[in-house]
Order: sequence, then structure tokens, then C-alpha cells
Amino acid sequence: MTEAGNKRAVILVSGGLDSTTVLAMARDQGFACYTLSFDYGQRHRAELSAAARVSQSLGDVEHKIVKLNLDSIGGSALTDTSIAVPEEETQGIPITYVPARNTVFLSIALGWVLVYLKEVTIPYVVSLFLMFLFSPLADATERGLFACCKCCRCCDPETEDDRVLHV
Repeated sequence: MTEAGNKRAVILVSGGLDSTTVLAMARDQGFACYTLSFDYGQRHRAELSAAARVSQSLGDVEHKIVKLNLDSIGGSALTDTSIAVPEEETQGIPITYVPARNTVFLSIALGWVLVYLKEVTIPYVVSLFLMFLFSPLADATERGLFACCKCCRCCDPETEDDRVLHV
């Protein structure tokens, strides 16, 4: 049993305001939090440093950084050095959008949960995109996130309810 009892959660932490808020909310609700961040080939390191600081300061049980090679896909100023990062806000889908990044992150988080389910029974992946209703990005909308969650539930043969994934 953890310090927070049986309530355990995997929280996707970027170091930004949204994920910091989710982590604080989960801790406030008594969850023992296992935090997960991604080094996906983004140009900057500030995000990963902030995620580690936030995770530690809010009392995570473990912080894991998973390395991915999303820069090989290209198409985003965050991962493709041939595309300039805009200095001013743009209209529509921003050039800093990394295609399907959130879907990939949730899938990997599910994998971590399924490994730990066999060992320490972590029952939830908690992820929140506070800009749900305002985002032009398909995998950061409520519809996109819940479609991903439905898919993730299908990946665990023992899941018949929301035991594994709660958003």
C-alpha cells in the first residue's frame, strides 16, 4: 500500500500549467502519482526540466521520462529544425502542432499502466487537456481524447470498465 492508500494514478506531466494542475488535483484527491513525461525530439529541454521539478515538488512516487523519435516524422516546428518556430501567434492549426502526439503519449502511458497493473495495481491513467473545447487539434479535443481512451480500454483483456483509464 502506498502513502495515499490504494488510489494510484499515472499522470502525464509536461511541466506546463495544465498538467501541473492535474497532478495537484490528483494529489489533493489522495492519489499516489506516478508521473510520465516524453523526450520526443522537441527542440527545447525546458519542458522536461519543468516536468521533473513539478513532479518532485508535488510529491510523485516515481517520474519516468520516455524517449521517442517523433522528430523523424517532421511536420512540426517543435521537432523539425528546417521549420522556423513562429514568434507571433498564428491562425488555425499552429506549425508547432506535433501530429498525434497526445494519442502516442496516452498509448505509452497505457503500456506503463498495464506493466504496473501486474505488479502494483495502478488503476488509473489521468490526463487532462484543459483546452478541450477550444483546441483545433484533433487529439486534444474531448472527442479525440475519449476516442483514444476507448481504444486503450480495448488493449487490456482484463478491462471491462473504467478500471484502467479514467480521464
